[in-house]
Amino acid sequence: MDYEVTRSDIKILKQIHSLGDAQYKRLMAYMKALQKLEQMVSEKEIPGVIHL
Repeated sequence: MDYEVTRSDIKILKQIHSLGDAQYKRLMAYMKALQKLEQMVSEKEIPGVIHL
């Protein structure tokens, strides 16, 4: 899958680099949880979710 970097992406990356340690750890935990949720949805492990 090809991905084109946008100005918005660059802005977000700059903001991430300015986070403190605690904020960065929270962000990484959130991202890990989001990836797990996306995996569960794609594998249809979550009942009641509409799969498109």
